[in-house]
Amino acid sequence: MDSSPQRTYDPNIIIKAANDKFAAGDLEGGQTLFQSALLNWVDDARELTLDQEHMKEAIATLWVAYAHFLRQAKQFKSATEAYEQAIECPVAGTAGRIWVDYGRYLEERGRDRSAQDMYIRALHTAGGLVQDQQDRALLWNEFLEMMRKRNPSLTLSELQKAIAEQEQAAPDTILSNKRTRSDSNDDSMGLTQPDVNPSSQQALPQEEPAPMEESRTHVVTGSDVDVEHKALEEITNSAQNDPAFMTAWLVRDGTAPPQPPRPLFTPNPPKLKDPTGKELVGEELALQIIQLLLKQSGPTILQVCRGLWMLQGLKEQQASLGLKKLDEAISTSAKELQSKLDERLSVAGAAQSAVEQMNQAELEAFQQKCNEQRHSFLNNMAWEQRQLLWCQQLLLSRLKVPA
Repeated sequence: MDSSPQRTYDPNIIIKAANDKFAAGDLEGGQTLFQSALLNWVDDARELTLDQEHMKEAIATLWVAYAHFLRQAKQFKSATEAYEQAIECPVAGTAGRIWVDYGRYLEERGRDRSAQDMYIRALHTAGGLVQDQQDRALLWNEFLEMMRKRNPSLTLSELQKAIAEQEQAAPDTILSNKRTRSDSNDDSMGLTQPDVNPSSQQALPQEEPAPMEESRTHVVTGSDVDVEHKALEEITNSAQNDPAFMTAWLVRDGTAPPQPPRPLFTPNPPKLKDPTGKELVGEELALQIIQLLLKQSGPTILQVCRGLWMLQGLKEQQASLGLKKLDEAISTSAKELQSKLDERLSVAGAAQSAVEQMNQAELEAFQQKCNEQRHSFLNNMAWEQRQLLWCQQLLLSRLKVPA
């Protein structure tokens, strides 16, 4: 991480740069700016001798701005994850305004039950995550206003009494009540009012969604196709929207430039004596694969694997052709520049020495620009191949392919 003391830690600079990228249609670039800044600033706040109060406020501002950035892009699931990461941040997680903004966001999304759980996590008397008294007072007021939507006569003392009684009844349940719901309207259920039955405010267990059927026996409709299309689109976009994807690779890269990952599929499948593949993957895993392929969905799984294999080849072909095209363009530009420099030198006359120096400087600048273009292209292709690997792994895991 860069620990340069010249870093200003001004969130407005990051926010403006990210918004500029978003306005230019580069959502991923804006996300990367936020994620990189947050990663660096949090590390600096923990490792360097800095004004901790200033760093806490700067990082809190950046977290809230990042969540708003994702909301503006209608990436609501990613926005929820950003808020959850913000309140768990070791530097700014106790900042009351992050919790207030998160609560208002949940209310706007119709997720009152999730907002209720969040306020309780923040205000829990024994181990609540927000300890500053002014922040706690603000959160209590926000909590009360939300609860008054269902019970206008509810007072602050009644709400606090109800929460205190709930803590005594099940203290462990409250502190362990982490976010487990999806970003849907499931949380818009009515709230049990504390002045009626405080103990009933415990978070209700959420039913797990029914597993998808492995095959359909009815006629496939346009609605079915649309559902599957959206599911596939969600998978392909998950690498761009999941902060864990970028963070994991940045940590792995360190200060080195990004390198393409090891491909999930190799160009030439190994030649095996046994068609079960146990020589390659072992008897247990080979048995699991054979059992999976013998199911009704087996042929579909094979087709998906072939498709993913072809995607790998197409991506490598795209990278090879793109690099070849870039090299050809650089070569053409280099010849044109050299011809221009030679022509300039031929008419230099007495100023030959000065012209040679000018030509050399211009040639070095051109070479530097070419190196940067090539480096940028290779970096972009490495990240695209990482995204492809992410999608391949996600699709195969959805199909329950072993290992």
